[in-house]
Order: sequence, then C-alpha cells, then structure tokens
Amino acid sequence: MHHARDFFALLVLTAIAAANVAPAAAEGTNLRWGECVADGGLRNLTFACNTNAATRALVSSFLVPADFPKAASVHVSFDVTAADLVLPAWWDFHDCRSGSVLLVPSAVGPILCQDWSGGCQSGGIVSYVLGTHGPNTATLDVLGRGGCGGGTNLVTDVEYVGPPVVINSTRTVGTPSCGGCDVGVCLELVFVQVTMAGSQTTLTLTVPANGTDSNRVTWQGVGFTGPGACQAATPVRKSRWGSIKALYR
Repeated sequence: MHHARDFFALLVLTAIAAANVAPAAAEGTNLRWGECVADGGLRNLTFACNTNAATRALVSSFLVPADFPKAASVHVSFDVTAADLVLPAWWDFHDCRSGSVLLVPSAVGPILCQDWSGGCQSGGIVSYVLGTHGPNTATLDVLGRGGCGGGTNLVTDVEYVGPPVVINSTRTVGTPSCGGCDVGVCLELVFVQVTMAGSQTTLTLTVPANGTDSNRVTWQGVGFTGPGACQAATPVRKSRWGSIKALYR
C-alpha cells in the first residue's frame, strides 16, 4: 500500500513540475515583403516593371531569446542573389539606380508585431557592396537607431519589426532606364544585431524563427534549390547560327 501511495505521489509531483516548466521562447529572424510575418507579409513579390512610381518595403523582424533591456540600435544585413550570371543593373544601387534603397521607419505600420524602437527610429543605409559572393550578388547593411530615452526594453515572444527598407522603382522605364527588373532575385536576412544603450553588449540573431526559409524572400518568383538555399544562376549558352549549321554538315 505504501508503495502505491508513494508511486501516486511521485506522479502528482511530476505532473506539477511539468506544468511549471515554461516553454522555450521563440527566437530568430524573419523577412517578408510589405509587413512582418504575423501581419501577413509576402514571401514573393511580382512586379510588372512598368512604372517608375511603385515602391515596396523589405521588412525584417526578429524575436529575442530572453528579455533584452535598453535596446538602442538594430543592425540588419541582407544578401542579394540574382538568378542570372551577373547582378542586373536594376539592382545596382551604386550607379544605375543610386538612391533607390532607403531606410523609411514609417513604411510599415505593425499591428501584431511591434516597432523595436517604440516609434523613435532613425538611421540609414550603412553600405551596399556589389559582388560580395560572386558577380550576381550584393550585400546590403542597414542601421536603425532608437531615440526614446535610454533605449527600448525588448521582451520574449514578441515579433519586433527591424529597420524597414524601401526600394523604389526609379529608372525602371523610360530613358535612362536600368535593365533587369524582371530577373528573379532572392534576398536573405543574414543577421540581426541588437546593441544595448551605453554598453558594448550585443545580441546577434542568425537562425530563422519560423522554419528554414523564413529569413528569405523572393522577387519575380525565383525559388529555392533546397532548404535554406537561394536559387543560383543557370548558365545558358547561346549558340551562333554558324555553330548550328556546322552541326548538320
């Protein structure tokens, strides 16, 4: 009898202990067009490339693994990979379309997500480097700064919107224009780094928060070659008419 009572008591204590164990907090990064993941942002964006007036927001978001006090800045880095042998001129924000990528804090009005800065964000484009991983690639770095007092206290299980990046359509049509708007491109959020006010304390997030590809978006329907991998360029050899005739001699 005593053994039965002891076994029952052990089961009760085990159940109570299990009930008191908090589930692990979600953490990591996400990337979408237009809105954050919770607010229904898009995985792919298709554009007819028929106007210079259109704009679209590239929205990074993140979840912290533990409460992070006094967040003063958020640094985000994106890799751009075109499904072509070279990066199209349309994605050359240095020369052909200089000034066509901007940090615009008001571009996103989060509902279920939250603005990491509490509505006091400033900052801008840190760099846009062409050819970082090959001739069909580039890397974009953006820094958002919070100006609400001593920083923002970030908590777990909240999806925070990072510095919103706006890409406009300048020089898509007309003269001069920059070709390659219709070429498929994959964009990856490589990392989100949060820095605490008044210290060197940083939190760097690199793992997707909502599945293998949640930190990647596509442009013009380009896909993935596998879990977490952007579609690479597919070389196409264009034969000259003389070469074709030679095959039949």
